[in-house]
Amino acid sequence: MAKKVSLTPPPTGNEVLLKAFEESAGKTVDLVVDQEVAGVTPEMFNWWMTIGIAPHYRLWWPEMHFAVEMVMPSGGGNPLVIIKEMIKPYYTEFRCGLIPGGISFLTPDDKKMGQLIHTPTASPKGMKLRSVFTFPATMPKSFLDAMYTHCKGEMQDLPRFLPELHKEKTGK
Repeated sequence: MAKKVSLTPPPTGNEVLLKAFEESAGKTVDLVVDQEVAGVTPEMFNWWMTIGIAPHYRLWWPEMHFAVEMVMPSGGGNPLVIIKEMIKPYYTEFRCGLIPGGISFLTPDDKKMGQLIHTPTASPKGMKLRSVFTFPATMPKSFLDAMYTHCKGEMQDLPRFLPELHKEKTGK
């Protein structure tokens, strides 16, 4: 008997987030990821997240990160950030606004449906990093698990290239 193959692609991360936002009636859930990142200081991390990331995004976990684009809205205002990456098994093209310490996830009509705040603190090995994602309350566990795993993986890739890149670009 032939095996049945589904030709329907899985939903994208954007679709999952938007559906959860529409169903959650403003209720949220936090996903907290705490980790130690050896060899990367808070100064390096903050430089990366503000100045270094856009021109060098493909250096960072290239198997999962595809592009980051800064887009100016047609009506003016603050720039938007489009982040294209794989949060296995979800392909995502998040539309984001910049907020202090992180980003807000936006709907196609610019309503805030979640956010991500990174808080780095110095440690003897480099930095401790707390990443807090605030998502709609009905976000599927499979997506939350995928995001947790993704965040751990991407931050642990920073020591591979960031100390050298930071020194090259800042002289520090």
